Amino acid sequence: MSSAKNVRVVFAPDWGALPIQPPAGYWWRLLRRLLIVTFAALMVMVGLAFSSVSGTKSPDWLGSVVLALIVVLGMTTKVIGVISARPYRTERRLGYTTWPTEKEMVSN
Repeated sequence: MSSAKNVRVVFAPDWGALPIQPPAGYWWRLLRRLLIVTFAALMVMVGLAFSSVSGTKSPDWLGSVVLALIVVLGMTTKVIGVISARPYRTERRLGYTTWPTEKEMVSN
């Protein structure tokens, strides 16, 4: 893997001219959105757990739907993570990245 000094960071407006399409940064944006939705679904599950402990009755189907949503989102996140590995590694090999680390963002 290249060090941060050898990798050029390419920002979203310039992605159209890159040889790797869709770029790894596209997958990162998609993953970030999925993780936010998954976290929101987890918070709903926590709320349902608290309501069941406190004695407040929520519809039985609601817990099942939220749990199924968490499972589907988790599996989708894994699949997209695996798909995004190839363009990420290829971009690094070519000397640029659309999915920069924190060190690369600071140095550029």
